[in-house]
Amino acid sequence: MRRPGLHPGELFSDPARLEPMDMVTLIGILVVAGLAIVLIGAMINYMSSLVKSAYQIKIELRADLESGLQSMRDDIDRRAKWAKGEMIEETAKIRDSLTQQANDRTSALRESLLRAVVEARDADLTAIAAMADRVGLLDRRISSLEQETAYRRDMTLRARHTPGTATEATPPPPPQAPAPAPTSAPSPSSPSPSSSANARG
Repeated sequence: MRRPGLHPGELFSDPARLEPMDMVTLIGILVVAGLAIVLIGAMINYMSSLVKSAYQIKIELRADLESGLQSMRDDIDRRAKWAKGEMIEETAKIRDSLTQQANDRTSALRESLLRAVVEARDADLTAIAAMADRVGLLDRRISSLEQETAYRRDMTLRARHTPGTATEATPPPPPQAPAPAPTSAPSPSSPSPSSSANARG
């Protein structure tokens, strides 16, 4: 407490004038101020260490995140390459299988067409041979009929010129037509002309 009649500057300029109670108060104030300064410094250091540790944690998290993303990218690239290789192999297998099937079907179709052509040719040859035999037979019959007609015409003319001998003389039989050549029977494997005609139709 300040004495009446004293100026405040005189109290600190003359320590002898300070009372013991004033000294204790001053020391307490100084101690509290020092403790406050120490606490503020400690809090500042603690906050700075927290900020520094948070920044380090942020850097570590970013590094871990980048490494994880990189590993995921590498894994995805590796799986994509594997899937691409598998797809290429499957595509090649499918292409080879389709090519083989097409070749087999083409070969089977070519063989069936060749077989059908050969069978049709054999049937046509058989039909042509049969028709040639029939034409020959008809030619021989026509020749026989022409000979018979000429013979009868001659006999008729003779009978007209010699009426007395027409009833006595017996005319000789007309010449027989030559026997037809045996037609070759078609082989069991070759179809008949009607079946070949139906097949061609």
